[in-house]
Amino acid sequence: MMRKIPKLNKVLALVLVLVLFASASVGVYADESDGQPAATESVDNANDDGTDSGDEGGTEDGTSAGDASVQNAETNSGNQQLDNAEPTPGGDALKKDDSEQPKGTEDDKTITDPETPTAGPDEESKSDGKEDEKDKAEDGKSDDVDRDKDKDKDDKDKDAEEEHPTKYESNDNGTHKVLEWDEEKGEYVVKVEDEECQYDEDGVCSKCKHVDESKKTKKDETSEEKKEITKTAEFNGFTIEATYPKTAFDEEEDKLEFYVGEVNESVVEALEKQFENQDEVTDPILTAFEIEFRNKDGKVNPKEKVKISIKTFDYIPKNVIHVEGEDYKTINFSIEKFDDEKYGITFESATFSPFIVMGYDDGTKMDDVNSDGILYGSTEKDTKRSPYGFAYTNESHLSKNYYINQIEKDYAALKLTHCNTSGKYADIAPGSNSYFVYENEKITLNLFAPENYYIQSVALKNGETIYSDDGARLTELKDKEITLKKFGVHKQVNEIVINLQVIPIEKDGSETTIASGATLINYKDSQTGTVNYLKAFGDTFYFNHGNETGSNKCNYGKVYQGLASNTYDIDTNTFKLASGNTTPLFPDSDEPTYVMNGGYHPNVGVSFFKDKDGYWTIDSASTRYAIVKEDDQEVLKPVDGEKSFRPFGDDNHFAMALPIKFSVSNGGKNEDGKDTIFKFSGDDDVFVYIDGKLVLDIGGIHDAMKGQINFATGEILIQGDHDSVLTSSVNGSCYAKKGIEDTNLYSVFDKSKFFDKEHDLTVIYFERGASRSNCRISFNFNKTEEVNVEYEGFKNKADGKTKLEGAKFALYEDEACKNPAMIGTSPAEAVSDADGTIKFAGLSAGVLKTNKHQTSKTYYMKEVQAPTGYVTPENAIWKLVAKAERIDGKVEHTSVLTAVTDEAKELSIGDDEKVTAIKNENAKPGKLKITKKLDSYYKTGGTATFVFEVYYKVGNDEFSNVYPLDFTNPGTKSTEEIEIPAGAEVTITEIYDGATYKLTKIDAGTGSVDLEKKLAKVTIKSEETSQVKFENDYNGKDIFQSISITNVFEKVQQVVDGIRYKFKEAIRGGVQ
Repeated sequence: MMRKIPKLNKVLALVLVLVLFASASVGVYADESDGQPAATESVDNANDDGTDSGDEGGTEDGTSAGDASVQNAETNSGNQQLDNAEPTPGGDALKKDDSEQPKGTEDDKTITDPETPTAGPDEESKSDGKEDEKDKAEDGKSDDVDRDKDKDKDDKDKDAEEEHPTKYESNDNGTHKVLEWDEEKGEYVVKVEDEECQYDEDGVCSKCKHVDESKKTKKDETSEEKKEITKTAEFNGFTIEATYPKTAFDEEEDKLEFYVGEVNESVVEALEKQFENQDEVTDPILTAFEIEFRNKDGKVNPKEKVKISIKTFDYIPKNVIHVEGEDYKTINFSIEKFDDEKYGITFESATFSPFIVMGYDDGTKMDDVNSDGILYGSTEKDTKRSPYGFAYTNESHLSKNYYINQIEKDYAALKLTHCNTSGKYADIAPGSNSYFVYENEKITLNLFAPENYYIQSVALKNGETIYSDDGARLTELKDKEITLKKFGVHKQVNEIVINLQVIPIEKDGSETTIASGATLINYKDSQTGTVNYLKAFGDTFYFNHGNETGSNKCNYGKVYQGLASNTYDIDTNTFKLASGNTTPLFPDSDEPTYVMNGGYHPNVGVSFFKDKDGYWTIDSASTRYAIVKEDDQEVLKPVDGEKSFRPFGDDNHFAMALPIKFSVSNGGKNEDGKDTIFKFSGDDDVFVYIDGKLVLDIGGIHDAMKGQINFATGEILIQGDHDSVLTSSVNGSCYAKKGIEDTNLYSVFDKSKFFDKEHDLTVIYFERGASRSNCRISFNFNKTEEVNVEYEGFKNKADGKTKLEGAKFALYEDEACKNPAMIGTSPAEAVSDADGTIKFAGLSAGVLKTNKHQTSKTYYMKEVQAPTGYVTPENAIWKLVAKAERIDGKVEHTSVLTAVTDEAKELSIGDDEKVTAIKNENAKPGKLKITKKLDSYYKTGGTATFVFEVYYKVGNDEFSNVYPLDFTNPGTKSTEEIEIPAGAEVTITEIYDGATYKLTKIDAGTGSVDLEKKLAKVTIKSEETSQVKFENDYNGKDIFQSISITNVFEKVQQVVDGIRYKFKEAIRGGVQ
């Protein structure tokens, strides 16, 4: 990155002189008591690029992890040489050789004890030179004698070793004996009993040659330990790679973050204070990077060196300066060796803090080749595009961009920056401390804002205002004449500052509509702890404060893709993470308690208003949104309070699944000829599915990110905006991690088959960064109008008055009732409640187009299952028309029910053309007969008794009775026919079959059986007898047992014909 702070180039150039030629590391001390401001530069903007781009790491509430002080800095002492240094333009100060180094450098490095007296120069001069020479000669003779003796001894030891070398004998257990020659005994003796074997990669001990096959695997393990890992970061146009062995860090690869960001302000402040009064040195080109590794607790240094590669510079790098210091109060500089890879560099380091790359341009002279006048971006989809839109001048600038020390005085230098956050500037073009150069000072500027933005203002920095918005919110600014300053001898450069703002939403106040069927979950707390503490959804999807690493870190202005599954199960409304974690993110209310403190809210309506651009919109930037209760229906709608998206009060950590049915006509254009577009803006994770396929991935913890789908072009756009830095999918700058490859809708769907059909769009939204919460959804496609059809007291008994519960109705798209209608992804069905009321919620009435006043859709209804004891009318069919109508700017929903068939007319209450209720006839009961066949009989055991329980429900009442059958011989016996209401599902269980008999077979006709559980299930039909047969056989065991059967059912008054017993308490069975 280019550090955009006044005086940095001058200050660091001064420091470099000391670093390179003081023969030691330089310590720069920041005088905390010095409160005087730094001297002001005489040339405005000559070295000030004005940018402070956004922090990459930190928390969602804006606390920058980059603000932390650099820890564990190691200072390199000794002579620092520039291996890569060579003569450079304007760098004469760097050409000094060693002969110019100050005298006494080596003495300065000598450390002495302050308590020890030191001889002065006079005393030393009194020494007698001849005596010194004599002493030295004597010492030399003595040394020679000692050396001769040592040599003789070494030679003898060597001869002995060659004659009797040390031997090793394996103990066959991973150790060996060490044997040495004993001169006195004349044999080898054991010196060490169990020295550890030293195995090579093939499992062979290097001493005793013992082979251990298990040690061969060490080769693979060692290979795995030596595995190299590469992490990559993109920052301000540079690609930075870190390559290191797996053993360099204790952390697992996915728990370690490689961070590249802005240099801490404290570094520059300390330098400016120290060198503000120094003479200026010719400016080099400087690029500064804050490079760190981080785990969940903060910065961490490697145990081994890491190779860093930075690409690509548009100037020649000459030096890499490593800045280290404790809290930046004492700052040390050291020079790193690096490899030059043609304007890219590679170096190694074991400590990480700011690194500054210094270099010079390649010496190219200014040319007179003119460009096409383009400053940045393009309007063409297949050319280089910019997150900031498009800009050009009518006049041509030179085709090459130039640095300060390349520009000649008769030219005009220009750069463009962006500032839509107070005090924050971001380079737009040309970047890298270079400038556009014009031969003439008069230019004509043309600007085109990126999609979803307008031009708030354009001005020369520290100069005139070129344009300021007056409410028109222009997205194009053409032919604005500007007079630039010539470069001259004072090196004056021109900086145009552009302010782009998001186009705000404006209500038209005419219409509102409800999108029904949303599900909202509050994950905040539970009976067992917070959802973040439990980490319920795996390591890739924490609900936290954005202060973790990887997918759980807050990335400002960037998305982290690949967290969600590429498919969404429409049939079961199931969302899944790509990690495969099975904990449901949208559980039913019966699921575990981790979601139950804040609540599970299904079938919530979401209120949309029509804005002036014709979009249906919710916008938390204009109002607060929360769940409220309206007519027994929960609705997410505007409420009073601070502007934000807060469905659950002030709780963080929640989710919303919003289904919307829609259709697109006219090749993706609406009735006004505008592109049909779906837009979303918010934080954090957002995943948009169409017909169950992921098409828009705005995953990760981040500040508000924008995403949209254009149904006319198919383009999928993602945009970020943080501290004046705009990011976008048009150039890939918006990705912290890229997952989804398709950036066009029609690479997923066949465009020729997409239009004029109903589709399912599902928005999955998570707030998991625990701070800001905002949400904006807009669409101008043809939304399906959803009608809530409800008939109170609709179902009655035969008397037409008493309400009847449990009648099930279904809707069909055809009169023959063959094609079931759907609500969302489920069949359109309703069951009458205790008041006889039925309800179809979210029934489609069709698409109400902008130029239409009404729409309707016709369904056909049947009663598909009558309550127990009542007849299902097989031939009764009703017609249901759901209608949406625009009345006085609001959309009203109605429905009408009419009887179609004669049987339907007979059962209808009210006008056949406007049915308000229907009745059911009592069904005549059916009968049940239980038959027992005993294949063999054990006489010694006496009478064989078999007991059967009959159980069923009518409404909320449970009915049960027991029926015994006794056998004294093999044969077949049956119970009497038992009358049971038609439609009842009956469970018959053989609850006792004696100790010596085994159940071998059950026959329930069209019903179901479970031989292991000894039961059968049948549905009773009116005026028919259902028969269930059980078959037993003697099991060959002699077991004598006396039993008594206790009736645990109390006799009650007759409820339904044939039923004389009601279930007593909670006991079933009766055998003891």
